[in-house]
Amino acid sequence: MPDQSPSFFVLNRPSILAFFDHFYPSVKSGGPAKSALGFAELLADAYDLTIVTRNHDFGDSIPYPSVVANTRTTFSNFGVYYLDRQGFSLVKHLIQQKPDFIYLNSFFSSDFTIKPLLKLKGIRGASKIVLAPRGELAPSALQKSWWKKKVYRTIYPLLEGNITYQASSEQEAKNILDFLPGRRVVVAPNLRPPSDLSQLPVILPKEKGRLRVCLIARIHPIKNIHQAIAWVLKVNSNQLEFDIYGFPEDAVYLEKCRKLAADSGGTIRLLPGLSTSAVMETLARYHLFFLPTLGENFGHSILEAFIASRPVLISDQTPWKGLLKSQAGLDAPLKEKEMREGLAFFLNMGNEEYQQWCTQARAKAVSFFEAQQNLKPYFDLFKF
Repeated sequence: MPDQSPSFFVLNRPSILAFFDHFYPSVKSGGPAKSALGFAELLADAYDLTIVTRNHDFGDSIPYPSVVANTRTTFSNFGVYYLDRQGFSLVKHLIQQKPDFIYLNSFFSSDFTIKPLLKLKGIRGASKIVLAPRGELAPSALQKSWWKKKVYRTIYPLLEGNITYQASSEQEAKNILDFLPGRRVVVAPNLRPPSDLSQLPVILPKEKGRLRVCLIARIHPIKNIHQAIAWVLKVNSNQLEFDIYGFPEDAVYLEKCRKLAADSGGTIRLLPGLSTSAVMETLARYHLFFLPTLGENFGHSILEAFIASRPVLISDQTPWKGLLKSQAGLDAPLKEKEMREGLAFFLNMGNEEYQQWCTQARAKAVSFFEAQQNLKPYFDLFKF
């Protein structure tokens, strides 16, 4: 346990009942499941932690073969309930045990935020609540199903009670306060399992005038994949290959991207989504990670590129800023000129310079994992 933790945690750990839509061994939910596992692994020494989640992956109905539903599964220092549809009756029972804190990892989740908030109503001496919107209150995210969210915003004060909100960054704190003025907000950055950094980087030689680019993300409009394809198409080089890996969330958008990629003559490919274990070895085959996203609360795939020692070309709509100064990548405005110039910059880079950028990308990942050893923001978040 980090040195800055209050000494009483060792003798009398506060209890947390945490709700996550998806948790290990989820593959299709991507970075959020990794972040949830990091939350559990890093906080469970200081807190008596129990997690409640689904017993199946994102978009699936088939349960994980490795878990038993509706009973407590014990990990090294925390427990998990994997619920099927019948198991949701357990939620009220677990809440009635009155843990010190209830942690909700979404603002809009029907099963894992709204239902627990409803069950909390009327319980005297109920738990303190911490809610992490996870980027759902960013303007770009609110545009999706905006009318449903507007209705929910109207009735939300009836459910709210005394809630502390977790922001992953100062920008998210602003988004939360714009949406919910006057609330208590604590900035506590996303966590990742420390073991992620054990993935050793692979050296990939780079010829000037040749570039292999990948994008790993959900196939969803907020990732701006169609625009990424259009900008790559305008780089006049048949030595630029662009592969896109992702689980589709929007069939219409997937077809739009496929039609655009068809104009590339085979240099742009849409490929199936990756299992968690395949991400690092896939990144190692490419020179550059490209994600001109419309908005990221964190950007797990960006961090994974840094872990793999690969520079990135991303939009300026993520928390990863000032990358040019550190030579870990480029964070550029969402404009054709800047994005095309960014692609050309890496395309024309020779091997010696490229390897320096790879080294700096890895240093960015190391710096992140060193910083997350400081858990004081979480001790501030879960404070009596």
